[in-house]
Amino acid sequence: MLAKPWLLGLSVLVTIAAVLLLLHNPKVGELFHAHVRDRPKRRLLLAAIGFFVTFAVARAMAYAAHRNAGPFHYVYIGGTHIHHLVWGILLLLMVGFCWLIEVGTGASSSSLLDLASIDAVILFGAALLIGIWGRDFLRAVGLELWSSRRRHR
Repeated sequence: MLAKPWLLGLSVLVTIAAVLLLLHNPKVGELFHAHVRDRPKRRLLLAAIGFFVTFAVARAMAYAAHRNAGPFHYVYIGGTHIHHLVWGILLLLMVGFCWLIEVGTGASSSSLLDLASIDAVILFGAALLIGIWGRDFLRAVGLELWSSRRRHR
């Protein structure tokens, strides 16, 4: 939906950098660890902050794109409109993968976890390629199954 999807990514990175710099301050980091003792709760809090900021920035950019304000307008690739949810889904996949391999936690992950993360990347990549290369075929099969199902009713 945005002409400059990198702008949303940049705003997310700036937010992450600001939160990490804030937490890097010894007093703030000490308060954070004292009041949010549980590591999963810390990650959930940071995820909620990230969600809030990303949602607010994405909505502001979508509002600006709808009104053709500034550099913002809808994104089209090969004549196909790319909905703003695509960027959110990609960001969600990246965050989920980073949580899976415990990026930034300082914890060493188990070999099973490393193997699972590699499997997840390979499976996702394979599914993506199947969707890209087999798009027309899969669409035709889906339409055929749908129409045959409707005929049997």
